[in-house]
Amino acid sequence: MKIVGLTGGIGSGKSTVAEMLVARGARLVDADKLARVVVDPEERRRRILEQARGLAAEVGGELLEEEDLIQTLVFITEYPVAVRGTFHERRP
Repeated sequence: MKIVGLTGGIGSGKSTVAEMLVARGARLVDADKLARVVVDPEERRRRILEQARGLAAEVGGELLEEEDLIQTLVFITEYPVAVRGTFHERRP
């Protein structure tokens, strides 16, 4: 059995070559999926917003979508997972 690794930057043709190899009977192992990395920034953005909106809705809230913050989150996370927390009132 031969093992072939495809490497290269975004848009370099890795997916195209992988599809060609699969069409010829090769088995594909997607390391990005195994590593739990969401490569596509639009997909990361979609997941962030979907999860955050869902968490807000669970407590009857609404997500304040600040574009600068969303853009920052998209590019600092590889596999976004939204978490909801609470702030306790500070008592003097």
